[in-house]
Amino acid sequence: MLPAFTSAHSHAFQIGLRGSGERFPTGVADFWSWRQAMYGLVERMDPDLAYQLAHRCYREMVQAGIQTVGEFHYLRHHVTDQPDFVLDQVVIQAAHDAGIELVLLPAAYEEGGPGVDLSPAQRRFVSGGFHGYWERFDQLQGMLRSGQSMQACVHSLRAVPWDQVQRHVVEAHRRGLKLHVHLEEQPRELAEIKAAYGDHPVRLLLDSGHPMEHLVGVHMTHTPELQLVEWLKRGATILPCPLTEGDLGDGVPVLPDLPHLKNQLALGTDSNLRISMFEEMRRLEHDQRCRTLRRGALRCGGDAPAETLWHAASTGGRLALGLSECGPSLSINPAHHLLTQVDEPSLLDALVFGGDERVLGKRVTMDPVFKSAIFHLEPMPGRPARHVVRHPGGVAVLPVHGDDFLLIRNHRRAIGHTLLEVPAGTLELGEDPKHAAVRELAEETGAVAASWSSFGHLWPAPGFCDERLHLFIADDLTLGAPHLEEHEEIERVLVPQAEAIQAAEAGDYADAKTAVMILRFASRKG
Repeated sequence: MLPAFTSAHSHAFQIGLRGSGERFPTGVADFWSWRQAMYGLVERMDPDLAYQLAHRCYREMVQAGIQTVGEFHYLRHHVTDQPDFVLDQVVIQAAHDAGIELVLLPAAYEEGGPGVDLSPAQRRFVSGGFHGYWERFDQLQGMLRSGQSMQACVHSLRAVPWDQVQRHVVEAHRRGLKLHVHLEEQPRELAEIKAAYGDHPVRLLLDSGHPMEHLVGVHMTHTPELQLVEWLKRGATILPCPLTEGDLGDGVPVLPDLPHLKNQLALGTDSNLRISMFEEMRRLEHDQRCRTLRRGALRCGGDAPAETLWHAASTGGRLALGLSECGPSLSINPAHHLLTQVDEPSLLDALVFGGDERVLGKRVTMDPVFKSAIFHLEPMPGRPARHVVRHPGGVAVLPVHGDDFLLIRNHRRAIGHTLLEVPAGTLELGEDPKHAAVRELAEETGAVAASWSSFGHLWPAPGFCDERLHLFIADDLTLGAPHLEEHEEIERVLVPQAEAIQAAEAGDYADAKTAVMILRFASRKG
């Protein structure tokens, strides 16, 4: 198992440009001509098309091993000149339905260039000024689905006046948020910003006197190496998108091969014309090899570029999105023909420089309730093929209320029986287990505990599922009303501890986690 991929920079709707703009009969074809074609897609966007494109994009990501996405979201409105923010909810719903962990990055967007009015297409991006941006940001917090989160975002110094950019930098830092921004992707951008504000974007940010460690610079393909070194020393992150940068002719970032680059480097799929983190990783390293005329360009203090690249494509993206390092995992099929005769120490090198999505355990389906994926694993020599369930993990709580346990009667549709159980539930992606335990106790029983203690863990079904169940004791309860979901058929029950322990010792509990927790409690009690 390896950390799952994270695309830390995505414009989901741009998947609708796949196959467009790849013929060049006459005239100049560059980023700016491509942008006009992109605006053509924007002008015909409606909520149905936006949902279709975003859902398609996110489903492709999931199939490619990407389980977390940072959506750099600037296409906000359905109707030009009528800020309705309808397309915000579309992205949130599409990610939920596709089964991918979403970090929404709603972009501040105010002008078509320094002092330039917005074009008709760009008016669908407008965020409403500094105060309007943060008012909408706070509203969106209440619209997110379970397991989704948000960080701050400024589209670019072309799209937001420099004085407002600085205020966003300060406000995001005050709130403890990351702030993502397109930086120095094109030479024309540098020239326009210098003409308007006296220097290039990165230099302006470095000299602003504001905190830097929460900034995430996207692209930075025309940033001088010494400024990138200073950017890293100040704690900021670099986020290249190699396939998109290659497609648009943006250029190649001058990445310094320094030890601290590894933890401040992330990757994104950007325009999503091709969704493959394997190709993003390889393109990043190969571009640096061509630039420096040496192999092993991104060792970052080690001897294996593959370690740097996989980190950037997974954990580095999570860090850039303000998430914990610990996230979902990918199943690798070492018996795939692309990996045959590869020994264990060389497996990561083989994956990064010779693998593709075919080496991943095949995801057959996704269960929307338990948030777990079923994978088909190809047979290893001498072993049959099989399906396994990759699960985000769960929690179980033994609530102690005086001399009683607070249990639940829970109807289990899979077996057609109602069981007496401890409250339990599934972790959201990247969720802290104690946070989940507090939530599940409140939802299923209405109880709030003043005292919590960890009670170890167990693997409920290791023969076919990798679910790890985190166990907790909750004591000193205050009882309230449960908050059940539509599919749950649950009744809470107070059971005397002595009665419950006697029943567990007699084998009367059919639910394994409940029997284990009650017997552990009895053993510790004495």
